[in-house]
This record gives sequence, structure tokens and C-alpha cells, in this order.
Amino acid sequence: MKVNAKARPLTLATRREVLYRLGALGAGTLLSGASQPLPSGPVTAATVTVANAAAGVVGPAFAGLSYEKSQMTNPFFSAQNADAIGLFKLLGPSLLRLGGFSADEMTWTPNGAGRTAGQVARSDVDALAGFLKATGWQVLYSANLAQSTPALAAAEVAYAVQSFGSSLYGIEIGNEPDLYPGTYFPSTWGFSDYYPLWQSFAAAIRAQSPGVPLTGPAVAYEIGSFVAPFAQAAGTNVSLLTGHYYRGNGNAAFATVEFLVSPDLNVVKYCQGMLAIGQSAGLPYRIAETNSFWNSGAPNVEDSFASALWVIDHLFACGLNGSQGVNLHGGGGANHTPIADLNGVVVEARPEFYGALFFTLAGPGTLLETTMDVDSLNASAYAIAAQNGAYSVIVNNKDQTQTLNVTLILPQSAQSAQLIQMTGPALDATTGITIQGATIQPTGAFSLGAPIALTSPSFYVSPLSAVLVKTTSQSSPWTIAGSVAPESIATAYGTSLASSISIQDSSGVTSTATPDYSSPGQIDFLIPSTVSLGPAIVAIGTQTAAVRIAAVAPILYLQNTSGLAAAYAIINGAYRPVTSPIDVSSGEAYLILFGTGLRGAGSNVTATIGGMEATVTYAGPQGRIAGLDQVNALIPAQLAGSGTVNVVLTAAFIAANTVRITVQ
Repeated sequence: MKVNAKARPLTLATRREVLYRLGALGAGTLLSGASQPLPSGPVTAATVTVANAAAGVVGPAFAGLSYEKSQMTNPFFSAQNADAIGLFKLLGPSLLRLGGFSADEMTWTPNGAGRTAGQVARSDVDALAGFLKATGWQVLYSANLAQSTPALAAAEVAYAVQSFGSSLYGIEIGNEPDLYPGTYFPSTWGFSDYYPLWQSFAAAIRAQSPGVPLTGPAVAYEIGSFVAPFAQAAGTNVSLLTGHYYRGNGNAAFATVEFLVSPDLNVVKYCQGMLAIGQSAGLPYRIAETNSFWNSGAPNVEDSFASALWVIDHLFACGLNGSQGVNLHGGGGANHTPIADLNGVVVEARPEFYGALFFTLAGPGTLLETTMDVDSLNASAYAIAAQNGAYSVIVNNKDQTQTLNVTLILPQSAQSAQLIQMTGPALDATTGITIQGATIQPTGAFSLGAPIALTSPSFYVSPLSAVLVKTTSQSSPWTIAGSVAPESIATAYGTSLASSISIQDSSGVTSTATPDYSSPGQIDFLIPSTVSLGPAIVAIGTQTAAVRIAAVAPILYLQNTSGLAAAYAIINGAYRPVTSPIDVSSGEAYLILFGTGLRGAGSNVTATIGGMEATVTYAGPQGRIAGLDQVNALIPAQLAGSGTVNVVLTAAFIAANTVRITVQ
């Protein structure tokens, strides 16, 4: 079956894309411009080498925030909080996780007055919904497991599904259940007690909200005894594994600025453990709550410039070890909060927020293997390859005296490059932090200073500062929009495309892909079934680009640019084209959809047509064309006379692009 067009996500003009205009770096033709000032102190030479090998992925919602659920009892999360909205929009759009210890201390009280300690009312949920709509963020929303009932949790989630709409990312049930023993339950309480309890809540929630994505187990630290058995038991009944990570206790003597910016091998070990469990279960994972220290007991440490430098390394460490993203926990006046507020009123953006923003300015893309030759200095370097062929390179210099004179070696030449720098007066400074001379106002106002246009692939990185270098591509490479799945049909768009295709996956194995359709501007090819999940480098001829291999990456095909589904209908056994309205009044009518990237979901495929649930009777390989998938869904008879309606399909809780049909 030949399809005229394929649905691909549109690229929209977002804040990040505007900031991409900052520019670029590498060997090749570089823009002339102002030079960096010469350093006044000691200088150490360093070489940063970026390899054309994928090491991880930074998605568009990688750096998110986490708050206590009790934050709903003050005016912070409301459509009227312009300052908080401004700061969230500056960092995002991204993912807000709402949970923490208070998630198990708050009871669903639908008819409550709202903003009442220990309660969640409909008005609180609606206020949060307004905030999410204003910011463009989604929410990972927690339900009380320890002190509630399945019925109450199901009722709360059902209302949240209705109120949040597309702003709902998923549901967590409970918070840090590995810490329940001795707090909510006897000290002997463990996973064998937790999972049946979780199942009872999950079943009640799914009974009222069948398609809602569930996540978990939101552990404090017990990976082996909670996350591993949870992943195996829950399997594809959840869409995401979650865990929490902190560097240590803020009340401990070691909680100093020097310790905070020292290398953290524990987070690498933690993330690698989560990744191994996720891969064995075919599930992604996210560090859904994290920060420097718990207990918020380290003033002038957690809220210092050291936290801005620390968070850059922390975010990259998680990304390089397979995390889908990170949520920085805070709220109120806690020392470690990225945004400080007093009773819901924004006070300031803390240094950690500067570091998180600096990270996001690098943009989404594929993390590349990056090495730094800098002797024993406390410095690090990271590189991201965007789908448009540009590179973003961050060098983070935590040394207190040495300036780095960096020579940058990229895998491909760049047309131009520009540099911006984050600086602070001292590691323990709580004010005076800037990004290219700009401060972040409590309103979210932020006017970045003019970047430095580099005239060579060398630049300075001052002591206690981070530098971001952004390049533009020498040529116009090809692109693949979104993720792709094993045994799916991928489509690359570009210019002068060659017909030879190879894929180097996250395990370092290179496979050959055979084109199904080839032209100078477009190539369709089958992703081999043997590729490993994670970041990959695809080479078409001599042109390379980074892609992400996911277990499920559903795409529905289109017949035209107006969104008409590439499909047909079967009415009483007769095949009918969908180019004409489908008559559902004369008998059972089935919609036969075609796409790719969804067979990995197995039977976990749902569909709605015109907003009504449509029974899926088959989802899987089409059987005759390699990589082509098929979904059969019964069109609800109640849709008769509805006209043009949307068809929304999810596979393993991942939404495909929306297509349309017309019902007579």
C-alpha cells in the first residue's frame, strides 16, 4: 500500500528556538566579532573533543521542577500568579511533578473550600489546571497511597483527568513507599505489602480513567528491593519508572560548597541501576525528585552559586546515563528551591534556577561522547547535537583560580559560533549571578546580553563559570522528526540524499538499513529489529544525524495535508474509502488505520473517535509490508451525523499524531 504523505510533528517557534539564534562554533568559516577579554590570572590549556557517537538524549522537557503537593494550598499554582508563570515559561515548557511527602498527607475533599491544609478540593485542581495552561507545562500528579482509599484516589484522578486535559502527563500513586515502614506501616512492611496495595489503587483509578498513564514507584533510594520488582510486576501497565536522588543530608558536616561541586559518582551509579531495570522491562525512567541535599539544612550552600554549577553537571550526568528527565524539588523558602516564594508569592529565582536555565539554553538533542584533556582541574564538558546539525557545547569550570584556554574539536565543521557565559562572584555567593550579563527577575523577565561571536575554535572559560558555545551547521543535513522504533518505517528529509544507510545504536553496533523509497529529498527505510533502544547515529551516505530509538513511537499515516487518515472503513463486510463520509447507521463500521512504530505496544493500544472510546479489535503488523502497522477500531454508532471528527490513538500510553475522518 502506497501512502501519499506521512504525519510528522511540526516544528514551532518556541523560546528555545529563538535562543538557538545565538549561533555556533567549530572549525570552518567563522563569523568575525568581538573577542573575549584576556584573562588576568593563571591559565591552563584544555582540549575538548566531541565524537560523532551518541551517549544519551536531552528531550525538550528534560529539566523540570518538582513541588510538594501541599503547594496547592496557597496561591502559587494559579492562572493569576503572573510571576511564577513567567519563570516557568522561561525554563519550559517542561514537566512539573507534584508530590513529595505531603502527597500522602492530603485527602481528596471535592467539595472543600480549597487552599486548606491537608485537603485537595476541586477548586485546587482547577487552579493548577489554569496555571498549567498558562505556562504550557504538563504535570505528573501524585495521589495519596499511604492514608487514603482506592475509591478516593480514583475520584481525585478522574477529576484531575477532566480538569487537566492534555496538561496531564501521568499519575504517581504514593511517594517514597520504601520509607513507609515505621512511618505509616509496621517496620516489617515491604514490597510484598506495597505492591498489592498499589494494585488496588491502580485498578480503581483505571476503572474510572481507563487510559490514564500510571508511573512509579517514586522511591527514595531502594532500587533493588522496590524498583526492580515493581518494573517486572507492573510491566507495561505503567508508562514510566520514577526514583528520587539527593547528594546527601543538608545537616551533615560535609554539606559544603566544595563538596557540592566535586564529582558525584553516586548519581551515575544510581542512574545506571535505574537504566538497567528499565531496559529489562522495556520502560523509560525519570529522576522525578532530586536536588543537592535533603532536609534543606545547608544555607549558603544549596542556595549559592555552587548550586548553579552543580546542577549543570547533575542534569548532564542523568542524561548521559539514560534518564528521560529530571525534576528539581523545591518550593517556599527552602534553601534548595530553584524558585523561592513566600506563601505562594514569588521572591526570587535562586542560583540553581540560573544553572537549570543555562542547561536548557543548550537545547534538546542527542548527547555526544565528549572528552576533556585538562589534567586534574575540576572541570567538565558536554555536547549536544541538534537535529538541524548544530552543536551546543557546555564547559563547566568549577576551579576557583584557573582560567581554561579551550580548543574545541567537533566531528563536523561549523559555519559560525557564538558564546555566552554564566558567572558568579564566589562559590558561596547567593547574589550577583548572571548569564551573559543578564539577571533573572522575579517576574521571569530576562534580557540576555549580546553573545560573543567566535573567530576561532578557541575560547576562555573563567574560574567558577560555565560557557555555552552554539554552532550553526556548515551544510543542511537531513532530519528525522521524533523517535523511531525497531521494525518501524523511518523517513528522512533533506537534500541530495544518498541511498546507503547505516545505524549505530546505543550498544555501539552498526547495522545496515535498506531503503523502501528513495529520492534526493526523502528516504523511507526500515529500522532493523535488532537495534538497541536509546540514542543512535544514522548515516545516510556521508551525512549523519542523531535519532532516538524507542520501544514504541506511533505514527499514523495521512492521505493529504488536511489530516485525512490513510485508512478505509469496513461496513457490513464491505470496504469503503474514507475520502467519502462513513455511514455508521447501516451496521457495524470498522475503521482500519495504517501507521508505523506501534507494534511494540502489543495489545496496549487505545483509540478515541470524536472523543468517544472506540474498541480496538486488532493492533499490530499489517503482515504484507515490512514495518507497516495496522489498527482496527469499531466506530461508535453514536457518532452518526457528527461530521469531521478527530481520531486519537495511543500505544503504550504514547499518543500518535491526530488524524481525521468524516462520519455521516
